[in-house]
Amino acid sequence: MVCCFKIFVYTTKSKVDPVSLHDKTVLLRQKECEHMTITHLSQLPTQPVSHDPHLSKQVMIANGVVPHVTNFSQAVIPPNETVTTHHHRDMWEVFLVSEGEGSITINGTEHTLTKGTCVVVEPGEEHSLVNTGKSDLILTYFGVV
Repeated sequence: MVCCFKIFVYTTKSKVDPVSLHDKTVLLRQKECEHMTITHLSQLPTQPVSHDPHLSKQVMIANGVVPHVTNFSQAVIPPNETVTTHHHRDMWEVFLVSEGEGSITINGTEHTLTKGTCVVVEPGEEHSLVNTGKSDLILTYFGVV
């Protein structure tokens, strides 16, 4: 996927033909565009989390759309709910706490989660999550292989 954009800087003396650059005019970048994708959470269906089907997520970018990214999603974990202990054999997983409070346990060590916390879980690391707050724990996350 290639995004398209053309940026031209013009001098005050003259307008510049993008093909022939002169004066102090600089052609910064020009690429051809195939397509781009814009999604909005309000328009995406919810689907079960694979290892915890009682929890839901919305997938903004599915596997195969962006090289090496397995998904870019947002999950909602209600108060007192838990994501069971699991690992990913060959995937890094990056979590950003968008809202709420909770904890993540990685290889037996518990870490506090609050809004703005970012956690990187490496392939093979056992991890689980729990919502310890009184409102939904909202996690925006992606996986990389």
